[in-house]
Amino acid sequence: MSRSARTFSLRARHVLPMAGRVIPGGWLRVERGRIRGVGRREPPADAVDLDDCIVLPGLVNAHTHLEFSGVARPFDVAGGLARADGLPVAMHLLESE
Repeated sequence: MSRSARTFSLRARHVLPMAGRVIPGGWLRVERGRIRGVGRREPPADAVDLDDCIVLPGLVNAHTHLEFSGVARPFDVAGGLARADGLPVAMHLLESE
């Protein structure tokens, strides 16, 4: 089954819809990759409980690093760029492109 064909429900400590007030103990229903329902009462029986999470249905995370957009291949850095010397490593990789 393709990912977009999946149907599921999520319950969270808080649901922050794009329009309207925060829904404490809310839930949302996704069908075929689209949000089909948001509620504040009893969630659907198949709802996955996300416990203390906050769900932001409809939010698109557009976080990006444009300075890395010209890099020909993904960085191969053991430990990731979050390590203490990550910035110098990133600069070296960019300069070597």
